[in-house]
Amino acid sequence: MPTHSTEPAGFRDSAPGGVSSPDHAPPAPTDDPAVSERWPLLDRIAHTLGRRLVDGHSLGLEVGGDGFVEGFRLELEQPEGGTQQQVVYLETRPESVQRDGVLSLRDVDGTSVAVWLYPRDPELPALPAAVYPESAAGLLANMGVLCRELTLSLIAYRPGKRAVVRAEAEGVDAFLKVFAPRSTAALVEKYTTWHESGLPTPRLLGWSDRGLIAFAALPGATAAASLDRIDDHDRFLDEIVALQRAIAAVPSAQLARPSLATRVDWYEQRLAALMPEHSASIGTVGQVVARTLAATPAALPVTVHGDLHIGQVFIDGRGDVCGVLDIDTAGLGDPADDAAAFYAHLVVTALYHRDQPRLAATASELASRWIRRWPKADRSFALRAKAIAATHLLAHALSDAVPREYLLHAAGILAAELQQEAVVQAD
Repeated sequence: MPTHSTEPAGFRDSAPGGVSSPDHAPPAPTDDPAVSERWPLLDRIAHTLGRRLVDGHSLGLEVGGDGFVEGFRLELEQPEGGTQQQVVYLETRPESVQRDGVLSLRDVDGTSVAVWLYPRDPELPALPAAVYPESAAGLLANMGVLCRELTLSLIAYRPGKRAVVRAEAEGVDAFLKVFAPRSTAALVEKYTTWHESGLPTPRLLGWSDRGLIAFAALPGATAAASLDRIDDHDRFLDEIVALQRAIAAVPSAQLARPSLATRVDWYEQRLAALMPEHSASIGTVGQVVARTLAATPAALPVTVHGDLHIGQVFIDGRGDVCGVLDIDTAGLGDPADDAAAFYAHLVVTALYHRDQPRLAATASELASRWIRRWPKADRSFALRAKAIAATHLLAHALSDAVPREYLLHAAGILAAELQQEAVVQAD
């Protein structure tokens, strides 16, 4: 079966089993503090591969398990001359069990670090097959989707958690979602139930027990990528509320993903380690969140999305909601969790687009209008949602997508409002 390329989705000029740089050359190591800090360990990895480390570029930091997962794009000098680009991931606090394709090393401070080469993610065994055109075409063929000249695009990748690959060919527009194999049966059942309940989720094309589901593409585009289409802010938010009500009516026997607020102390500790000069402010947010949730009545569980935000919602050319994605986290839970996630992502989106005033203003206005709706529900809902949203902002601050100080400030505002409400209630 002919395919368009033999290279993994999202990268070019790769050595077998690895990935390359996108279009621009990485900066010198001294220009990237994360690379400089990890240079001794990265150099050892290069030598283990029989190469010499020439340069590197950080791909960012992800929360993983009880530690972090860091990605690096390395430029390696080959023994026969020339260089190759290789992406590696380092996992702190790794599992003690041996995993195929994972190298165990110790950092200069003695910390145990697990190392793997993209796309050989130890938690996502279906990923290598999904990111190479020939094998991806084979996967689709096994599901009854035949295609020639297949082009792949890596849409999203969270190491150790999930990946999404877009597969396009003449007459074919599909998405391959990769996840931990143990979740396959539950996810297939969940997507089937939601679709049969009338929710605008993607049509299921097939699946693999190795941890992969194939979907047909939804119409429209994500609201996150289409902020300029949202002219009537209240109408858009009304449609989000209607979507939440439809979700609440879906039958569910599973619990939703645990609320981020149940781990607020974990986020607090990790963020304080990254921002020691702000540890007092971070601690205050964490304490206020914990106190608020302990003192606030719990909600009656209903079906929730579990991670609702504008990157999960599709809108059409008129700005109307026409689809919802990524229901992996869905199940019985507190609707305040979805409200909080939606708000926090709008705040992050506004900050992310701070150099594009129109997009930033739209996201900021949506966030303001969204949070103003909460007291209209009930007071307990508003308190829970603000506390959970503050936790989301701390969690977002662990990455470096936007300046951490900005997110901590936004979380601090919510914490101050919660403190004020506690004072009013006491009076």
